[in-house]
Amino acid sequence: MISIIVPAKIVKILIRKQKYMYISIMKNILLIIMFFASSFCYGQNCSVKGKLFDKKTGEILPFANVTVEGTNNGCTSDENGIFVFNDLKPGFVRLIASFVGYKDTYSSQLKLGVGRDVYVEIELMPLVNTLQEVNVVAAPFRKVVESPLSMRRIGIADIENSPGGNRDISVVVQSFPGIRP
Repeated sequence: MISIIVPAKIVKILIRKQKYMYISIMKNILLIIMFFASSFCYGQNCSVKGKLFDKKTGEILPFANVTVEGTNNGCTSDENGIFVFNDLKPGFVRLIASFVGYKDTYSSQLKLGVGRDVYVEIELMPLVNTLQEVNVVAAPFRKVVESPLSMRRIGIADIENSPGGNRDISVVVQSFPGIRP
């Protein structure tokens, strides 16, 4: 049997190194656990899906605006009146629906929970605007005097004094503006 005599100082150094290695390994394990825990917590978002209707007729309202109260988060309903919000934080939210010709409508408080999608139907009330009557009265027919076309009278003196006309009326008439051969 071989026995090795190791000085106490070396034993203390080896024990200290093992202790630091143990702490280093524990730090790495803790770091990995925190990484996975944070990625798990990041995925804790909820979604809200719903449909918009006219309260009186029950018709769907396509392309209406829906926003989450107190945020800038909003969307537009599709041609079937369906809207979807994804990546909402768990808690209570309230939706505001608006459409041209309808009153803005607030939904009830919706409780969003992890892994639970919420469906809501919102009915919008049409605005009733009364307008005053409009009377259209036509003015009586008046014949407007049209501006006459330019007229020029040709006399014997014009025919005789026309340069190059040689007392030919057809040549004299063609020399006036607006007349072509």
